Amino acid sequence: MRGDDDWDDDEQEGFPPIIVFDLGAREWRCGWAGDDGPAVVVDPPSADTPLRAAFASAFEELEAEVDEHAILISERPGTQVGEREALASLLFELGARAVYASACPLLTLYHTEMDTGIVVDIGERSTYIYPIYEGHSVLGAATAVFI
Repeated sequence: MRGDDDWDDDEQEGFPPIIVFDLGAREWRCGWAGDDGPAVVVDPPSADTPLRAAFASAFEELEAEVDEHAILISERPGTQVGEREALASLLFELGARAVYASACPLLTLYHTEMDTGIVVDIGERSTYIYPIYEGHSVLGAATAVFI
């Protein structure tokens, strides 16, 4: 069993380091779980760069082999199930050991060791307000303001 003081030692007990992907519209921030910030920033997929190539670029920048790591995806709230399934399917095709996707506001709240609260996400062109109750997004109550 892993104790709190062992949490940052990802290699202990056979747990490989976890790779975190924050899939933004303008950039993908990628790095290692437990680090203070992203290790690399790569361009997201576009008409010229398919999804598979974008992930390959990220793994290359991280100097990581996909089949040696579990993947945590931070996704925007309201992501459709089909999108999530396609993304997970691609990562498993590439050889990922495990894939977990979660809405960014929920991960933000969990980081504060809370499971109920309000997360305000202020972006370049929009602001979102997400109420979360006992670890579940209250999607009907989420509010967006576009600039």
